[in-house]
Amino acid sequence: MGALFQSQCMVEIIFQDTGILVSPLADRIGQSLLKSIVAHGRASLVVSGGSTPKALFKQLSAVDIPWQDVVISLVDERWVDPADPASNEQLVRQYLLQDRAAAATFIGLKNSSPTAAQGEAQCEQELRKIPRPLPC
Repeated sequence: MGALFQSQCMVEIIFQDTGILVSPLADRIGQSLLKSIVAHGRASLVVSGGSTPKALFKQLSAVDIPWQDVVISLVDERWVDPADPASNEQLVRQYLLQDRAAAATFIGLKNSSPTAAQGEAQCEQELRKIPRPLPC
């Protein structure tokens, strides 16, 4: 399978601690999404799960952009029910798809197939709905 996600840029910004990175990073992501919306009419945000991005997701969910033009998905997922506490989808729904960001479209990776291998084709089909290019 070829790469589904390719970015034209990468930026490395080093912060002394996580407490001071959340607000500037949320602003930067919001600006990037807005730039993509202006240029293409839509934007995509593909995120990781886990506990690390929770504070960022909460801050980002309040950023004032046209979230109805944003599609959000995951870079990885456990093959568990989306309501399971171990699910990255559950984390995104709880922390990111709130406030203003509740208007965004979410594309989950888990489907009704009993195993990840059996669900792969359907998952790939869903991922093709993510607008390209991904913003930088």
